[in-house]
Amino acid sequence: MENFVVDYLQKLYRQELKESEQVKVPGPVLTISREPGCQGTALAMQLAGRLNEYYLPIGKKVHWEVISKKILEAAAEELETHKENIKFVFDSEQRSLWEDFIQTFTAKNYYSEWKIKNTIKKVIREFATQGYAIILGRGGAQITCDIKNSLHIKLVAPFQWRVERFMSYNNLSKAAATAKVRELDANREKLIKMLYFGCDYKMCYDVTYNVERLSTRQLLMNIIHLMEQKKMI
Repeated sequence: MENFVVDYLQKLYRQELKESEQVKVPGPVLTISREPGCQGTALAMQLAGRLNEYYLPIGKKVHWEVISKKILEAAAEELETHKENIKFVFDSEQRSLWEDFIQTFTAKNYYSEWKIKNTIKKVIREFATQGYAIILGRGGAQITCDIKNSLHIKLVAPFQWRVERFMSYNNLSKAAATAKVRELDANREKLIKMLYFGCDYKMCYDVTYNVERLSTRQLLMNIIHLMEQKKMI
């Protein structure tokens, strides 16, 4: 009886040790990059709902989540500062040398632009590693493109089509909508260049969709099919 108990405890210990030594495989993670006016948020939310309703692993207490604003919040928490103090990075703005110099002496929790950017990249990697994340924008494809258990998509559409969408959704004149789309295009390009993770940032996408020519239903079906083919679900 005593030997049986010892053998059982040793077997249990070896099993626990083996499990603790296992390195979690990052993912699954889906990133959605989109040009302004392509309604990426709506697609991401519908995709998360569909995946959670029909494609969750049996017995696992996980769910797919759209990650966007949480990146800013988590980065600010890790830096022990208010999110407004690091929001300039997501707005594709850069501090001047004078601003950096002044804040070094005046800000309670001052962090260099380099530190903020690397913290943001670290946070995005952590969400991706945990898995079941749909990372919306934020340079997610560039930062996680090396993760095997992943899919990276980009939503595009003709410039004038996007302008018309901005006019409709934001009640803007054509001139104002045109200016806004141009501004957002430029800002997102700068953000990706600032955050890309040592790769050709324009070649990090697995597939690009022209949303002018595809319905939301067609996009959802196609993305889910690709996720199945890549054994992400």
